[in-house]
Amino acid sequence: MLQDRRKAANAIVVAKEGAVLEPQKSRPIKEGKRTKAQKAKEHEPGTKDMRRFIIEEKPSAKVVREHLNAKIEMETASSDEED
Repeated sequence: MLQDRRKAANAIVVAKEGAVLEPQKSRPIKEGKRTKAQKAKEHEPGTKDMRRFIIEEKPSAKVVREHLNAKIEMETASSDEED
């Protein structure tokens, strides 16, 4: 039974020059869990959606900083329009 599994794993291909072992085909790589940085890219900085993401996931300081800078830019842009 064990030998049958080994033969199945290393399928032997007969060629004109002799028997050649065909390497076992690798399986496709599974994508792992998405990181917080990858999840953060799905949200637009400065939006309520991003705010909820920050509260729930607690991403890195860089992501939070980008969100806050976007919020500050939005506030300063809106105050400039009023003047």
